[in-house]
Amino acid sequence: MREAVARPQTPTPLAGLGNRPFSFYPPLRNTEHNEWILSATDWDEFQVINRKSRLEVSIPHRYLGGVSSIDDPVMIVGLRTELELREGAIVPCVHRVIEMPRAVNETWATPRQVDRQPGRIAPVIGIRVESNTSPPVPRKLMAAAAAGLLACVVTVALFRDGLTARDRYLPGTPARIDLPFTYDDNYQTVVNQLGEPTRIRPAKTGDGRAVQLLRYPQRGFALVIDEAHYIGAVGRGGRVLHSVQLSEGQDSTTILRRLKF
Repeated sequence: MREAVARPQTPTPLAGLGNRPFSFYPPLRNTEHNEWILSATDWDEFQVINRKSRLEVSIPHRYLGGVSSIDDPVMIVGLRTELELREGAIVPCVHRVIEMPRAVNETWATPRQVDRQPGRIAPVIGIRVESNTSPPVPRKLMAAAAAGLLACVVTVALFRDGLTARDRYLPGTPARIDLPFTYDDNYQTVVNQLGEPTRIRPAKTGDGRAVQLLRYPQRGFALVIDEAHYIGAVGRGGRVLHSVQLSEGQDSTTILRRLKF
């Protein structure tokens, strides 16, 4: 029987936090209330729970900064970068940069010279107005064009969202892993080969059945136990890494893809 070797944990600034509430700085975007408590910590991430909404999220240690030495009015936990909640996961916030329009005959290499001499009137720049010789566009034609443009935007949005939801569960790298477990295995046989899990977390299948996630973060996956049977393994984002043939003869991939964490 192969014994699991525990990876030593490196002390983090959260070691002395205990059960005291704290706030993130900068705050996590797309969350309602910036007051959290520490739930658990692993070698690669830590879990926190929102005190108001009871939302539980995991944050990698690489984004963790320092912890304030005082807690008046509240303890502050610093983050190295601004994070946001997106599709149930914490990811870095991306700010889109919009370039300001340039003035006529102005370039970034030769900025506009502003005459700041008092008492002088600003120069007037003539604006040439084009004469509109084209016939007016009928309102029905404009309405039809607007409706067509709106339909295109909706179609693209639905297609993009469908791909995003699908790709979240598509196997990545590695596509699959080879585990020596079948549907006849259970919690005890899994523990006998891999050792005790770092954490056991409840989850539900798509039809509402309760399952358990046996987390092995040092191995990069969590094993799923349905009552007294092993049904597979998932990675980050719900990616299916291993599936088995169920007693009914079907593969467990469909059940694993519909897990609700």
